[in-house]
Amino acid sequence: MVNVQGDEPFVELEHLATLLAVFSELEGEFVDLASMMQRIDCPEQIDNPNYVKVVVEQNGNALLFSRSRIPFPRDFQNVVYYKHIVVYAFLPKALIGFYHTPATPLEKAERIECLRYPEREKR
Repeated sequence: MVNVQGDEPFVELEHLATLLAVFSELEGEFVDLASMMQRIDCPEQIDNPNYVKVVVEQNGNALLFSRSRIPFPRDFQNVVYYKHIVVYAFLPKALIGFYHTPATPLEKAERIECLRYPEREKR
């Protein structure tokens, strides 16, 4: 299942194909939800709360989503920022689990629904 949010009407088919390929690769047996991100090259978007930022692990998996500037570049100025592209690909079990899990306090504070998923996984 793929969910393309209304604020992402111009998603290209090749990007959707790349997203869906995650489920057929070797790691796919461990993936039940995937989404997209894009490097932020426009400095104004970094502090704009309308652009959801994604902090990722070194392997590219998302750690956290926020409307704030994250990570904060305290003593390291070469921070790469990513914005979340609101397109989700789910296995049916992930979508059902997401639906049956109530919104979390972090999700409510940020108003970012994808924050529910990692919190649900830790229960």
